[in-house]
Amino acid sequence: MIRLTRDRYFALAILFVVLVVSAMAPALALRARSDALEALSDENGFLKRLTDAQHRANDKAGDAAQMTKAPAGAFLNAQTPGLATAQLEAYFSDLAETSRASLASVSAQQADPSDAPDIVRIQASIDVEYEALQSLLYKLEAGTPYVFVDLLRLRPANASTGRPAHGSPMKVTLGLRAIWRASSI
Repeated sequence: MIRLTRDRYFALAILFVVLVVSAMAPALALRARSDALEALSDENGFLKRLTDAQHRANDKAGDAAQMTKAPAGAFLNAQTPGLATAQLEAYFSDLAETSRASLASVSAQQADPSDAPDIVRIQASIDVEYEALQSLLYKLEAGTPYVFVDLLRLRPANASTGRPAHGSPMKVTLGLRAIWRASSI
């Protein structure tokens, strides 16, 4: 019989560990692959639900876009761009007055080269308190006709004080853009 020495016990223990690891490695690899396939299946199902929801939303939005039109009051209605600009100036002047803003100046601006031919622009300077400015901007962008604020510059009315006190007036410069439609008169 072979006599086992300490070195041989050590070698047998290492052989046993190698055999156990060799037997477990494929089982662990198969388990990891199975888990990865299950996670992939879950992610694919989630992706399919999301894309289906996106398609349903796009179908509904497409139907809504085909059915709705902007109201007639959404556009400035004038024969020429000059008259449309005058209408926009008058509209802004009335809005500034109802928002407790002091109108300093309003001037027509040339259209940008990237503008569509039905766009008119003005630049206005007003003196207004911050709270009234919020109301004015909301009325501009939420009301009709559709007016878009392209430029907003704020500075304290008294520039020497640095930081304005609460409720003190500010000088505001607004760049406004609106869409006009030619009326037939």
